[in-house]
Amino acid sequence: SVAIQLLRALTGLRVVATAGGADSRDWCLAMGAHDVLDHGGDLAAQASALGLPVTAVLSAHTAAHWPALCALLAPGGLVCALDEPAGLDLLPLRGKAGGFVWQAVFARGADRER
Repeated sequence: SVAIQLLRALTGLRVVATAGGADSRDWCLAMGAHDVLDHGGDLAAQASALGLPVTAVLSAHTAAHWPALCALLAPGGLVCALDEPAGLDLLPLRGKAGGFVWQAVFARGADRER
C-alpha cells in the first residue's frame, strides 16, 4: 500500500495493483490505485482488457507470479523485485528485451563521486 501511495503521489504513472479478494481490491483503490487486477486470474488478459501496456512492474512476490509477470510485461519493460526469488529464470524476458532489477530499502547506491 505504501508503494501505491508513493507512485500515485510522486509520479504521473497509471498505478495498477493486484489483489486476491474484494477487501484487498477496495484497499488498493482507497490507497490510490487507478486499477486493480485479480492476481488469481490471468494478469496479462486483464491488463489487455483495460488497454494497458505494462512497462514497469514492482513485485513483492516475484517467484509466485513470475510466469504471469513475464506474460504481462510489455516489450522493453522492466520488473523490479523487492523480494529474493532464488533461481529465477530470466530467459522469458529475453524475447521482450525486458529487464530485471532488485530494489533493497537500505542498499547503498553507487558512489557517483568516483
